[in-house]
Amino acid sequence: VLTVTSVEILDTTSDKAPGTIVSIDNDRVQVSSQTQDLVLSKLRPLPGSHYSADQLYTLPSLQVGQQLGSLNIGSSVLLNEKMVQLAKHESFWAKRLAMQEVIEIPYAQRAVKKQNSEYQCKSLDVPTATLELFQQGDNPGNQLTTAVLLYISRICDLESFNVDFRYNNFASTYNGIQNLFASCIPLRVEFDYQQTFSSNSKACKNEIELCISKLGYGRDLVLRYPQLRSNYEHRIKQLSPLLIERVSTLSDQLTQDDSELKFVIADDSAQCQWVYDTAIYDDSTIELMQAQFSALLIDIEEKNCRIAELSVLSPQEKQTLLLQLNDT
Repeated sequence: VLTVTSVEILDTTSDKAPGTIVSIDNDRVQVSSQTQDLVLSKLRPLPGSHYSADQLYTLPSLQVGQQLGSLNIGSSVLLNEKMVQLAKHESFWAKRLAMQEVIEIPYAQRAVKKQNSEYQCKSLDVPTATLELFQQGDNPGNQLTTAVLLYISRICDLESFNVDFRYNNFASTYNGIQNLFASCIPLRVEFDYQQTFSSNSKACKNEIELCISKLGYGRDLVLRYPQLRSNYEHRIKQLSPLLIERVSTLSDQLTQDDSELKFVIADDSAQCQWVYDTAIYDDSTIELMQAQFSALLIDIEEKNCRIAELSVLSPQEKQTLLLQLNDT
């Protein structure tokens, strides 16, 4: 999917089918229409594309003789409807995106990044007692989401941050026109370490509901706001370092190759899937992280205390720490 900055209407008419690329001259693409030909200028890929502006004219679909895609009537009507709905929330998303910074997960091994990425998935069962605690609330999935975000907060030493978030009805909301809208929205995470997990979970629930109520935003938004353009190339060239994906069931996850590390959380909160790029995380690193997260889940159930007092040390790390203390 591309954006077009400038459109020029020519006096000439081609004998090609409407939408056919007639010629390409530098950054000017001449396209036939039902009446006069058009010249499209300053084409740019939308953020989230897996190619840069420099790679545009190497794409097979953007060659002379190729026909550009078009929306059917139903998709056109849905697109107009969604754009009207989203317009009133655009300033909210522009401010939120302007706050977005890249999260650095301390266990990521980018120094040894391989050319091609492969993905593995490891499931983690929520301890029974913790699961029972989560399922006492009206939305167990939000409880597990809060726990995941708290774990990220602790290992990254961040009390507030933005994280990419995808909710389970995105595909149905934008059925047929998904590529025109951001599949992930920036969730604002703010933990109060002097409060309990329960209090922080309520705040997280409110933030999730707020973001979902804003319906998301069009992928061209960052191109229309000058303050967002500085991150434009970065968002194209690199995968998100972290993604939280909420689904009805674990079989509903959309794709595996859109982040370096993804937590897939089902509504029943019984299990969490970790989908990771093996070029960034090896199996032993994920096993350590899952052991740390399990320790946090157990502490959440056993201790009704400030979240600052909850542990993220795996049993092996606790044992090593005790041995070191005894040696002193």
